[in-house]
Order: sequence, then C-alpha cells, then structure tokens
Amino acid sequence: MKNVVRLTRKDLWERQLLENLSLSDRLRNHTLEDISSLSDDLQHISFVVKSIQTNYQAVLEENQRLKSLLIGLMDGCYCWEGNRCPNCRAILATLNPDQPPRSEHTKNSDPSIAKIRRFADTQES
Repeated sequence: MKNVVRLTRKDLWERQLLENLSLSDRLRNHTLEDISSLSDDLQHISFVVKSIQTNYQAVLEENQRLKSLLIGLMDGCYCWEGNRCPNCRAILATLNPDQPPRSEHTKNSDPSIAKIRRFADTQES
C-alpha cells in the first residue's frame, strides 16, 4: 500500500517560512559580497585619484620649470621691456595667450600711434 503524505495548512506555512528564511540568508550573503566588492572598488578609485593627483602635481611642477626657463631666456636677451625682439614677443605670447601681440595691441588702442601712422600715410602720398 502506498503511503500518502498529507500536508496541512500548518505544514505548508512551516515550509514557506523555512524557504523565506533560506532566501533571506542568501540575500544577506549576497549583500555582504556586494559590500565587499564595493569596498574594493572604492579602494581602487582612491588609488586612481591619488595617482591622478601625483601626476597633476608633476605636470604643474614641470610647467613652472618651463615658465622659469622662458622667463630666464627673456631676461638674458638683448631687448628690454616695451621693446621686445620677435623671439621674446613669441615667448610672451606663449606665456599669456589671451593678450594680443604688441603690434596689434598698439595698432588698435594707442591713439598717438594711429595719428603718427595717418601722418606718415599723408606724407607718402
């Protein structure tokens, strides 16, 4: 004769509770693994940020050395402030790219030079 197992509501509830507890345990384990993985990722990001910071500091120091070299070249040149040679004007343009070259600056903004140019143009005619 076959033995038939009959499940009652009480048995079903118990099985469902055990399955829920098992599922909760698995979720907790996965959560711990995810937190550990996140911790590893954050450590890696921290390492990358420190590396970027170190590289940026090295670039800034190299930039400062190059600026000092260019200024030293200008100081050693025969020209003087206000009357720079083409090489020194190029250095100044490199150090300050926002400022227009001196020739354009004086052409556009110095009225006395504009008067002299007009006078020279009338004399040539």
